[in-house]
Parts: sequence; structure tokens; C-alpha cells
Amino acid sequence: MITTHYSDAHGHVLLDVAFPPAAHTALKRNARSAGLTPERYVREALQRALAEHADRETDRLDHAVRHLLASTTSAHLLSAVGHALTRPLEGRPIP
Repeated sequence: MITTHYSDAHGHVLLDVAFPPAAHTALKRNARSAGLTPERYVREALQRALAEHADRETDRLDHAVRHLLASTTSAHLLSAVGHALTRPLEGRPIP
């Protein structure tokens, strides 16, 4: 198993990933094809994945809110959201 350390500009390890040899070889090949270092390639792939996840979550929430607004008023929904945010969910502290 090959362990790769991805460090930030200050040399702090941000991500330590242990790749099987075949995956490490493919990563290096893909990074080289993209003209990037393996570290940069992984960083950009993670940033893309996180951005896509955020977009999907925004779309999911937009759909849920529109569904709720079909059966209530904006004021009632806002009140319910405020109420829900002031009470901790089980297992999750209020930020």
C-alpha cells in the first residue's frame, strides 16, 4: 500500500490517503494527463465533488421548501423554521 500525504502551503498535512498501487498509478497518470501534480489533482477533484454536493443539497432543499410552501404560508414556514432552529435535534448540537 502506498501512502500519499497532501500538504497545504505551510506543509501541514491536510489529507493522508493510502492508495492501493493500481489506484496510485492511475492517479499519477490522470494528474499527468491534466498537467497537474497528484496533490493538485486530488485537491481539485475534492473541491469539484464538494461543490457538486452543495449544489445538489441546495436543489434538494429548494424542492422541499417549495413543497412546504404549497400547503402553508411563508410566515408560517419561517416561524416553524425559527422554532426548529432554536431546539437541538437529537444528537446534534445547535451551532
